[in-house]
Amino acid sequence: MKKVLIPIFAAAVLTGLAAQPEAKSEVKPAAQTAAQPEAKSEAKPAAQTAAQPAAKPAGKPSVKETQRNYHKHSRTFAQAKYYQIRNDIHQYLVYFQWSKATPKQNSTVTQGIPEPSFFYGVVARGGISATINGIKSATLEPQSITTFSEEKQAGIVVQYNFDGVKVAEKLYMTDDSPVLWVEWNIDPKSEEPVKKVEFQLYYWPCFNLSNGGRNSDTYKREIMTPKRTIKAYGTYKSYYLNNEENYTILYDAFYNPGREGDRKSASASAILFPRQQYKSVRIFAGNAYYGVMYLTPAVNTGSFTFGIYKIGKRLSMPDFIKYFQDNPKYFAEHPLVVPGNAKQ
Repeated sequence: MKKVLIPIFAAAVLTGLAAQPEAKSEVKPAAQTAAQPEAKSEAKPAAQTAAQPAAKPAGKPSVKETQRNYHKHSRTFAQAKYYQIRNDIHQYLVYFQWSKATPKQNSTVTQGIPEPSFFYGVVARGGISATINGIKSATLEPQSITTFSEEKQAGIVVQYNFDGVKVAEKLYMTDDSPVLWVEWNIDPKSEEPVKKVEFQLYYWPCFNLSNGGRNSDTYKREIMTPKRTIKAYGTYKSYYLNNEENYTILYDAFYNPGREGDRKSASASAILFPRQQYKSVRIFAGNAYYGVMYLTPAVNTGSFTFGIYKIGKRLSMPDFIKYFQDNPKYFAEHPLVVPGNAKQ
């Protein structure tokens, strides 16, 4: 089947790096440096407690197409679509931007989450993507974007054709969690065989420094899982999660909202996933403004899910962790993370 492709855009945009609003040049991983001193952090690996307070009902979710003006004055802006997905306790804005081609770069259709927080968490533009058989989702024109609303979930469905591989991406909220769920459905009956699949999530742990996108040892990136806290200080490197780690809390230990008067501080964000669906979960992190999570499914066709939780309020790390731990049914014990917890 003939490829349904838009010409490939500059590599920085496809990887979500061009979404960095303050940077004026592409970030390069820093040269090897001496070991950095560990920043003091109040974050500790999450532990399950015997008794948890009942989670507040999230309420029936809803979805609507809406309007914003993000990046409208960019010279490469072509058009955009915005979808507000919400329930009674939280909401998100899902953003698709069409970028027009220029003599030096090709057009793309990127997606991200600019609300509830634009400058931290999974990024506003280019934050969510997939690569199937070597084809990046950002290089494809979506065949359709439709809304749906049911009793227990509401959101949008994006239809793609990856050169003969039919894929439906579903972004939605449920009636029992403040998480935005992302589900990729890869049709096993596609015209072409599926050889390799990978999902990417680009995130900012805090507000970016005004240094042209350069590396800075002031950044103290940390990644909390159910089992440990990874201190991703200094040079970029890959960190692999084990089979018992089904969520990450992503933050900067230095630029924490607990630091009074610090305008660069930001609340943590979280990514959750049913670990058995993925043979590999890798996080690429270090001392520049962005990090990347790569999820590789255990099989190449079927349905694959992950969840994104970010907030607009600047909440201190202890308060964010407490909320996360006190409401396991929203997060780490949700049926979409632990399928065995689904109601029969």
